[in-house]
Amino acid sequence: MKKIINVTITLVTALTLLAPVSVFADDLTGSTATDVTFTAGSLSLTGVTTSATFDATTDALSAGTIYTGGLDATSTTKLGAKVTDLTASTSGWTLTLAKSAWTAGTGGTTAGVTVLDNNAKILVNSKELTTAGTTIQTGDGNTVETTMADLPLEITLPTGTAIKAGSYTNTLNWSLAAGVSTTQN
Repeated sequence: MKKIINVTITLVTALTLLAPVSVFADDLTGSTATDVTFTAGSLSLTGVTTSATFDATTDALSAGTIYTGGLDATSTTKLGAKVTDLTASTSGWTLTLAKSAWTAGTGGTTAGVTVLDNNAKILVNSKELTTAGTTIQTGDGNTVETTMADLPLEITLPTGTAIKAGSYTNTLNWSLAAGVSTTQN
């Protein structure tokens, strides 16, 4: 009788050892939901050319030459700027450049300012600037850094313009806005 009890105990023990194995096999998998939230960065404009000049030593800038043949001069300084878009958005951006009213510098006159305001065209990369602003570049939000370099700056005056001698300044104003503008040229 002892033998039977031993066998029965052994069988029960063997079944007990096997039963937990199948239960643990079902508990070997699981899942964890993970969330991450990114915050938007900034949109910035850097590396803007701070000044540009036209070579006054050329005959093209003389009053007589402008009156008889007009003016189409390119600055020796090229314009440039860099847009960095870390907004994590695909709404894009618009970079505009606007001319201002002319101001008289050394030897310049009010009459000279009026002549320039009425007749001079300033072009950047062959686009005529306006006081409202002209679109120079747009971005789609998919590029982090966009560098505009070596943009030619030109000034034109039509034949018959009676320019006044002296120095004159026009400040060009860069503006960077989120979103792609469809209203500015």
